[in-house]
Amino acid sequence: MDALVVILAVVFGLAFPLAAAAVLLGWLVPLIMGITRARRGRGGGRLIAAGGAWGLVAVGIAIWLVYSLVTLSSRFTPETFDPQEYAGETGKIVIAWQGPCELTLYPESGGEMLRLSSENGQFTAPTGRHSIASWTLRATDQSGSEWSVIGRPGYDWPEQKRTVGVNSTTPAQIDLQLPLRASINADVGGDDVSMGFSLSDGAGGQYTISSGGRDDPPGFEMMDGSGRVVLTGDFEYG
Repeated sequence: MDALVVILAVVFGLAFPLAAAAVLLGWLVPLIMGITRARRGRGGGRLIAAGGAWGLVAVGIAIWLVYSLVTLSSRFTPETFDPQEYAGETGKIVIAWQGPCELTLYPESGGEMLRLSSENGQFTAPTGRHSIASWTLRATDQSGSEWSVIGRPGYDWPEQKRTVGVNSTTPAQIDLQLPLRASINADVGGDDVSMGFSLSDGAGGQYTISSGGRDDPPGFEMMDGSGRVVLTGDFEYG
């Protein structure tokens, strides 16, 4: 069954781009054939008309696809929100972190994704209901390394935790449930053991961590029953 699924996925994966190319470029065939026949005095007017009509439709489809891609891209590209330039009503969002941070939101009323910035965990946002896309908390350790913690709502979060309502009177609270909890999930299969590393908060939100632009993965130590370290190593991204 798994092999059949893979075969079907490959077939459809190859068939779709070929079909799309045929629709967008296939009009060249009747158009060229019609022009060739017309030059030889064998008619070809119908082929030219068919190819031209097909070409107009193909150009329209191409324009629509480009427009859709640009619109979709802008929808998922955060726009920095500037309260000083915003003419509408605003309110406050407060999180537990009292340092440099960012918050990205989807206004449920429509419009672009918003990126909010704060130096103390207090944000100004347009009033209304927003879906929480992600948040970033930043800090500098004693060695001077800059750290950023990027979190996103868990897929199993209830709706009330994935959204925030902003009004002009009462600050909205977002509970990030810090500090983070590191965990390792081990999958044992015969003589092979695979392990996965994850970071989460008390509410189940999943996180990634980066430090100063470096991509050093976290390491691990494996101990036996007596607590003796028998293996050390690093996790791999992906």
